[in-house]
Amino acid sequence: MRFLKTLGSPVLTLWFVVAFVVYYMTGSVWSEEAFAKFISGLSGSWPVRMVYMVFLLNVTLRAIGSLIKDFRRDRIRMVLRSVLLLGMVLFFLSSFLSVNLRQTEWVLAGEGQVINLRWERGPFRVLKIEPALKELTMKIDTSEIFDSEPKAVIETLDGKIFKIGAFPARKVSRTYVHVLNFGLAPGLELYKDGRLLQRGYMALRILPFGSVDRFKIEGLPYDFYIHILPNRVIKRGDISAREYNTRSPVYNLEILKADRKILNTTVEREVSFEGYVLRFLRPVYWELLECVYDPVYPLFLLSLGMLALGVIIYPLSWLRK
Repeated sequence: MRFLKTLGSPVLTLWFVVAFVVYYMTGSVWSEEAFAKFISGLSGSWPVRMVYMVFLLNVTLRAIGSLIKDFRRDRIRMVLRSVLLLGMVLFFLSSFLSVNLRQTEWVLAGEGQVINLRWERGPFRVLKIEPALKELTMKIDTSEIFDSEPKAVIETLDGKIFKIGAFPARKVSRTYVHVLNFGLAPGLELYKDGRLLQRGYMALRILPFGSVDRFKIEGLPYDFYIHILPNRVIKRGDISAREYNTRSPVYNLEILKADRKILNTTVEREVSFEGYVLRFLRPVYWELLECVYDPVYPLFLLSLGMLALGVIIYPLSWLRK
């Protein structure tokens, strides 16, 4: 009994709070990722898990002890206080379970791609990618980076269709999905002496316009640096507008071999270098989808609802004194 009394004491709660504040402040100063490190430890470190479980037990025992006292004195007061106290316990419990039971996959997807997730009963298919840019777009210095929110249209095995955006995540079957990033994937064909060596799409981070990305082609000793240039520039007085065509872009391509610059040129269709011909085909869009399976998420949402309701009705318990 003495052990349980110590485990459920307010002093222990205070020690936990002080320890977390000290850890957070120290971690923020030295790593700037204190909370992220704590969550990582909670999911992958048994010492951190054990400390958290002791804290959870402390909070649970305190909540139960408080409700037992209220039950003996005033049951209406107990009901008014129970929503907040039990919501708090459920919040800490569901957070712990969510971190440890959650499964996440990041999928680089294009139109027509089939997505197989290890926890799903059947595959998804990406029917369409709706980019955040118009095919023909005009930009000035004060323009928004993107024209709209990128979206993906996904079909499940049973024929249900979902449109997924960047935020909030949407539940598709058992999975929460949202668009984490999107970009352009130019089609590439590599030739030597008129013979096709390789063909495929290269998913690049060259959006928003002006972003530079680097890629390599397997078997070649070259580094390729690429970014998109305006198809044309329109000047009216002091204002310059840049027009981009994402279906037929113009690229700036720099080719290096062992830190030696081989070529730096503007490319629309193809470029020749050291006996090779690199041909650019019409690009396609790609999206990076974050797919999360979290069986505890409904409990977490319930805990938030209980906390919100508890904050409203808990003060009414003071009137019962």
